[in-house]
Amino acid sequence: MCGNAPVIAKTIDSKIATAGHQWLGNYRCNHPISLGVIVAMGLALLGWLPGRGWAEEDWAWKVVQRSIQAEGTVAYEGMRDIVIFRDGKKVAGYQQKIQRAPGNRERITVLYPPQQQGRVEVCNGHQRWEYYPTTRRLIISRVPPVPALHQRQLAALRAAHQHLQVEYQGEEKVAGRTAYKMRITGSDGRDLRRLWIDKHTFVKLKIHRFDPRGQLIYSAYFTQIDYHPDFGADLFTFRPPPKARLQHVPPPLNRVRLEIAEKQAGFRAIIPDYVPSGYRLERDAVAVSRHDGHFILWLPFSNGLDTFSLFQAPCCLRPPQPRQAGHVWTQGKYCFALVGPLSEEEIAKIKASMSR
Repeated sequence: MCGNAPVIAKTIDSKIATAGHQWLGNYRCNHPISLGVIVAMGLALLGWLPGRGWAEEDWAWKVVQRSIQAEGTVAYEGMRDIVIFRDGKKVAGYQQKIQRAPGNRERITVLYPPQQQGRVEVCNGHQRWEYYPTTRRLIISRVPPVPALHQRQLAALRAAHQHLQVEYQGEEKVAGRTAYKMRITGSDGRDLRRLWIDKHTFVKLKIHRFDPRGQLIYSAYFTQIDYHPDFGADLFTFRPPPKARLQHVPPPLNRVRLEIAEKQAGFRAIIPDYVPSGYRLERDAVAVSRHDGHFILWLPFSNGLDTFSLFQAPCCLRPPQPRQAGHVWTQGKYCFALVGPLSEEEIAKIKASMSR
């Protein structure tokens, strides 16, 4: 459950904290910041009962929850394709070899495209290594305990439950396996997620993710999968290659209530009046960091499935540097970084709603 696809528009994404703080640090004072990676992945399983006697949607929720727990408990090896879309068009594609074992252990190796070959992410259940061979960069980080990840994601799901609908759409074959097909929509009826969940192991065999407009932005699907792998003893450890450029990521930040975070930072958060349908500020999960004498507020927003983050800090007024991901801007004496699976239209609406 630790390492994930190199291009996941994840929320969870796993490197949101590092990326957001680096953007603000570079933008404000030209000093990159490496802070804790908050990996928000997984839902706690509430116990499994067969569909008989349950309303269809309750049963469907159980299937979705069970599929997330399977990420940390089911051993398998497989080949997975990932496709990234923007404005309805394919912009990137990847092929990975996935090896996972109980105990939060994982190895993901990128096989395609050629310029990404050799990139690997390894997790031994406590520590994660991400190696980029073209730059020889090696990122090392600690992995939070699985129960903590489950607890936070389950809390976000419960908070958003009234805004989400889960629909069972029958069974389909994926990678030779029979899968439950689930459609998750928001209160406006737009697609948020489509999942194809193995009927017997509850592993997610195929995933479609959508932006707040209901447009497909991410597709991942297994083409092969084996639930009886034979892993070597050292598969889930990583030895740094010669001349690797090490980057150690500090432990994840503590999450506190918004009011406490504002006192620690010394300034009030500027909260947007507009957020995409279904999203809400996680007021009990705000984080504070400090760099070069200035505090940075990290505000997470979630719809129960996806997350975007808004970083805020006092800044010097320098022209923004272009970024491949995330959006950085100034407003008065503060600078901001917005990170997450949002369209340019949604970003513009959020920014416009933050004027005081």
